[in-house]
Amino acid sequence: MAQSILAAAVAAAILASPGQAAADLWSDPLEPMNRAVHGFNRAVLDGVLVPAAGLYRSTVPDVLRNGVSNAIANLREPVTAASSGLQGDFANAGVAVARFAINSTIGLAGVMDAAGAMGLVSRPEDMDQALCAHGVPEGPFLIIPFYGPSTLRDATAQAAMIAGGLSLAGEDLWAGVLAAGAVGALDAAPALAAFDHTSVDAYAAQRSAYLQHRRAACANGEIMETALFPEE
Repeated sequence: MAQSILAAAVAAAILASPGQAAADLWSDPLEPMNRAVHGFNRAVLDGVLVPAAGLYRSTVPDVLRNGVSNAIANLREPVTAASSGLQGDFANAGVAVARFAINSTIGLAGVMDAAGAMGLVSRPEDMDQALCAHGVPEGPFLIIPFYGPSTLRDATAQAAMIAGGLSLAGEDLWAGVLAAGAVGALDAAPALAAFDHTSVDAYAAQRSAYLQHRRAACANGEIMETALFPEE
């Protein structure tokens, strides 16, 4: 359904302004630098992350891996609450706050999704979506070392969010950020490697998938599931 909505939206945009739509969709002024960083990230993916992901999945029981993923997802609820509030979506913000409060207590620091069992489900939002909602341009496409695809707007939003978190939570926040990043990378590595190695032009395919993914998120507030960004 999400893919159909996205296809319709892209088609409508192209019909409305063919030349401008194509230019906006594929413009990549930093492509030479991005391709070099993409090559570096691919070497890290193949040489480090894929073997580590295999070890992680073979040695850590499913129930424990799911608990870790739940705990990390719980830490994102305050971001969803803040982003939703900035967009005027106070209903989603309220659900995110309730989920964080319930899962952080009854759910044992988020290991269990107790709020979900109560029927409380928030729509994931981030600061990039909040900036998009207020008309901030996405800027050029970026590939960030060890991180992957982004845009200038998204990277700026992420940096500002981390800086704000550090000012509130102190340097201990880095441990949570690094842990979340490591687990997320291990979870995504097999699918990302498969996507990369089955694409004729892996860089162009990754750019296309990421930009469509983020633009769909900005357009309707829903993160679109793709082969590149699976939800497990």
